[in-house]
Amino acid sequence: MSYIIYVVLPWIFLCLFVIGAMYSLWKKLSYWWGFLSCAIGVVIYLIGNEVVGGYNGMSLSLIGALPFTIGLFILFFLFVGSKFQ
Repeated sequence: MSYIIYVVLPWIFLCLFVIGAMYSLWKKLSYWWGFLSCAIGVVIYLIGNEVVGGYNGMSLSLIGALPFTIGLFILFFLFVGSKFQ
């Protein structure tokens, strides 16, 4: 179960965020900033978790949470802002 949560799920999220960014660019929507920020956060997490490993990798994985969270806020505010137009 931990393999699914720590390895498989981040790769699925990365694929979804990249597809979302490409779709947003294709449709000329402003959501691609949020998708790109989330994808960068997942990439930092995967580098820390898969490549570095150990305690240094865990700290790098936590640093990846910042762009991921910023991307989620961007997506949320863009979505909510589009509903009030």
